[in-house]
Amino acid sequence: MLNEPTEAEGYVLVPINPTPEMLAAWYKIKNGFHYHDEPPPTDTSDVAAYRALLAAARSKLNAE
Repeated sequence: MLNEPTEAEGYVLVPINPTPEMLAAWYKIKNGFHYHDEPPPTDTSDVAAYRALLAAARSKLNAE
């Protein structure tokens, strides 16, 4: 189909506005949050938080 978005290698499609799941993933990394049965994040950098945000976007997209 011509109007279907495609992903180029090394890129992911994300919503224009972040979803609550994406924001939660970013917040969790940036603030070092973890549940009692999870290890704390070792990398709380902006890059790690951005990767978590993108992973949350991709997992939501795959779930739909």
